[in-house]
This record gives sequence, C-alpha cells and structure tokens, in this order.
Amino acid sequence: MSERILKHIEYLSKTIGPRGSCTEQERQAHDYCQKVFEAMGHESHREPFSSHGSAYRPFIVATVLILLAEGLFFLSGIWIIVAAVLTGIVMISALLDLGFISNNPLRWVLPTYQSRNVYAIAPPDHEARGKLVVISHVDTHRTPWIWTSPATYKIYRLLSTLGIVAFLSCFLIYTISIFAPSKTLLLLSLIPTVIVLAILFMVVQAERSPHTCGANDNASGVGFTLAMAERLKEEPLPFTEVWLVVVGCEEVGADGSMDFVHRHKAELADAAFLIIDGIGAEGSIPYYLTRETLLRPLKYPEESLKIVREVAAEHPELDVRPFDMKGAYTDGSPVLMAGLKCLAVVNHDPSGWIPNWHQPSDNLDHIDPKVLERTELFIWEIIKKLIQ
Repeated sequence: MSERILKHIEYLSKTIGPRGSCTEQERQAHDYCQKVFEAMGHESHREPFSSHGSAYRPFIVATVLILLAEGLFFLSGIWIIVAAVLTGIVMISALLDLGFISNNPLRWVLPTYQSRNVYAIAPPDHEARGKLVVISHVDTHRTPWIWTSPATYKIYRLLSTLGIVAFLSCFLIYTISIFAPSKTLLLLSLIPTVIVLAILFMVVQAERSPHTCGANDNASGVGFTLAMAERLKEEPLPFTEVWLVVVGCEEVGADGSMDFVHRHKAELADAAFLIIDGIGAEGSIPYYLTRETLLRPLKYPEESLKIVREVAAEHPELDVRPFDMKGAYTDGSPVLMAGLKCLAVVNHDPSGWIPNWHQPSDNLDHIDPKVLERTELFIWEIIKKLIQ
C-alpha cells in the first residue's frame, strides 16, 4: 500500500498544502478524503462541529487576563478581590482546557469556526461480529519556535508547568492580600507575573507562525487511512466492520476526535480504536504509545497493549518500541477518556523525537517510502490480531 499512501500524502501536502484547523484548506482535505471513500464505494458520512481553530489563543487570553489582574492588584482596595476572582476563573479555565474540556470561560470569549469529521464504513466479507475504528487527522499545526528541537520542546514543557504554578501563585497571593495586604506580597507577585509574561511571548509567537504542510503529521496517517479504504474494497476484513475516520482540529485540542467520540460512543462501545499519526518521516521507526500526558496521564489499556507487544515480539526486524508521550497528545486522548479500547501508532526517531515535528521541513521531501512500508506492515499485523 505504500505507493497508494504516498499518492495521498503528495496530494494533501503539496496540492492542498498547509491545512490549519478550521481553514479552507482543511475543508479541501476533507472533501478529498470523502471523494476517495465514495470512489471506493464505501458508505461515507460528514459531521460538522464548531471549534476555535487555535491551541494558543485561549492561553493568549489567559495570560493577558492574569497581567490585567496584576495591574488591578496594585490598585489595592476592592480591586484586590477582583484580581483574585479573575485569576481564579482563569486558572480553573486553563486547567479545563488542558483537560480537553473546551466549554470553559477562556473559550467563551473567542469566536468559533466550523470544522468537520468525515468517515466511511467498510462492511466485512461476512456478518459483522466486531468493529474496528481507524482515526487520523487532516489538519496541520503551526510552526512555532518551541517545537524546533528536543531542547526547545523541553523549554516549552518547563514554561507550561511553571505557568500553571504562576497562575496558582498569583491567586494565592491575591487571596491572602484580601485579608492581610502588605508591600511584601506586592513585590512577591512580580515573580509569577514575569513567568506569565514569558508565556505570553511564547504563545503569541506560536500563534503568529505559519502552518506546516504536514506531510508526516499527518498526511501520512490520512494516507494510510485512505489506502486502507482502497484495500478493504478489494479485501474486506472477515467478520469486522471498519470505520475509517478522518477528523479535523486535532492540533487545537483533539476537537474532532472529541466530537466523534461524543456522537458515537454508544454504538462503538465494544469497538477497537486505532490511532494513526505521523508514520512516514525519514529516519523514524514504529512506536506505540503506552500513555499520553498533557495535564493528566491517560494510560492505554493493558488489553490493547498486550496485542501490540505480541506483534513487536513476533517481528523483531521492525524494531517496534513503546513510548510514553509527555506534554503532547493524539486523537487517542478523547477515546481513552471515554473508557474505550484504543491503541496509537506513531513514528519517532530512535531517540524518541518526531523528525520535523511542527516545522516547515515537514514536507514530501522528508517522507521515506521504506519507513511507510515498514510501519504499514506493523499496523496490519496489529489489525490481524485485533480481529481474531
């Protein structure tokens, strides 16, 4: 299937190009996917949903409000109460947003845009006894400085952690000052405020950076999903109905996956979910996620991990490795939060870094057909065990 996958990667990353969440290019990518599904004769569906289209705007709002609260704090009097209340709301909202709960005050003040999920249902060659759901995302991330290298990524993770601590520190300082105001607390509040200012610069720079064309992340995953649609037309899986899902807005909080899970959780309660994200970069090898952590750790079910470990043991030539993802997420997070069976396949280099991650260099020139072929074999071996 690697040649088919490459064809789709080329169309998505070159013909369409950068596919920012909620943009016209993201819509074009979904249109393309739906045409491929329909050309294969699969039953296809299109489900719109609303999103804010940015991972960074809520935190621009958050940091600006914290800085405003600091200014109010220095006005003293009743303004200290206002500062404490405002900071408390911002802190709780930021935690909710990092926990994939988009219905929070930070997002209430932001405009919303339309995105969509497109999916097809491939019937089995006999009566269905089980369901497999394959999910990949069409949208691409921006190209901020914080994703330039493993070193800058560590800075991002450190600042993000310090940011939550700074929000909490400001809230505590303001609250204590309501009952015991002092010049010491005024001066002490400047320390977390400096951290908040640094975070503001970080998220503004990120928001102003252009989108990547995303050949690896994640035209490669979508390419696999579309090529799988073609293969299933020729070779339906025995006794297994396959849902091929191409979601939007993964890069802004897994909004598409969240919407899909919310709509279909009941009918897919017993299904096996398989997330495909970034599987073609040169110099990369197949990994499977054991856990992903943005705010709180989400562990992949042991039942699912047992299957992928068996595949890794049976095919040592593939050099498959486990990975504990920290400070980032995939479309698997909403699935795990819903308590559903799930596995996620990604490709990293041997050090654990994703080549060209959220960078302009994530283009077709850095896709390796041999890596695609190797990862495709790994995924199909997983599928064979999932449908046994």
